[in-house]
Amino acid sequence: MEPKISVIVPIYNSEKYLKKCIDSILNQTLEDIEVILINDGSKDNSHSICLEYQEKFQEKIKYINNNNMGCSATRNLGIKEARAKYITFVDSDDYIEKDMYKDMYDLIIKEESDIVITGIRYIKNGETIKQKLPKLSINRNNIFDEKNLIVHVCNKIFKKDVILDNNIYFIENSHHEEDMVFSFIYCLNVKKVSILNKLNYNYILHDTNSVFNLKKRLDTFISYDYLYRYLKNKNVDKRVFRYLYKLFNLYAIGGSYTLMSNSKIVSNEDYKKYKKEFFRKTLNSIPLPLKSKIFLIFWYNVSSILRTFKLNEVLLKIRRKIRGE
Repeated sequence: MEPKISVIVPIYNSEKYLKKCIDSILNQTLEDIEVILINDGSKDNSHSICLEYQEKFQEKIKYINNNNMGCSATRNLGIKEARAKYITFVDSDDYIEKDMYKDMYDLIIKEESDIVITGIRYIKNGETIKQKLPKLSINRNNIFDEKNLIVHVCNKIFKKDVILDNNIYFIENSHHEEDMVFSFIYCLNVKKVSILNKLNYNYILHDTNSVFNLKKRLDTFISYDYLYRYLKNKNVDKRVFRYLYKLFNLYAIGGSYTLMSNSKIVSNEDYKKYKKEFFRKTLNSIPLPLKSKIFLIFWYNVSSILRTFKLNEVLLKIRRKIRGE
């Protein structure tokens, strides 16, 4: 029998969190779920954990053990392997509430929509530090006004037909904001949007290496370049471009320089290197309107002040408030 939902879980070195993640999917109150676990060349015990679950839940779990391809290629493989009409994603270090898929599936069927979006809870060291709930008034015409909802894929259920008919996939040469691009393009191709106003997805935040994060963030410009060219080819209205630049200002520029300005986690040597690198990359990426150029110059100069007077945390709170987090 065809499953109601295919849940795609890309896995890379997640042994510490993987069992809790898989258990939260298997314990869903919605029956007939297909779970596609794809190990992306993990070097820890993730492979053994997946084999254990596959043997125990053969009817529900499909396991693919791959060489390292990257998260985007792994998700794309999951889409190809999915048997259900509806597709969703879970990161292997996160977990979900037990009624999430039943509530989302019932809603998308009832309203005959192309996508259903639910809320996200952000957790760090076992504590909820912020949360995002979608507004019930969101529809096809104003979905891009909710900047915080587009950037994730794991709080959504997608129709496989919409993905395949519009050739939507995760760009595989970028490792930052690639999920935002997928979600953004998908939302351009939907006719009806459903909203589930509950905190169902638990997103785990980690203390990761700051230099690694800065290197990874350089891929942001690949993602925005791809999205910009897509929008130009589709000849979308100016409102969509305004939303694109709003995201670019907040995440590509503001997010990157906020990270760099934190003297506790970024050395002076790395700061000087990446400060100039991001400035150059930003100017050479998508065509910038005047507002974005001013935003870039502001952040380029203010980041050194933040480092000197250790004002990063204060500005981070302001930035989160602006972003509605």
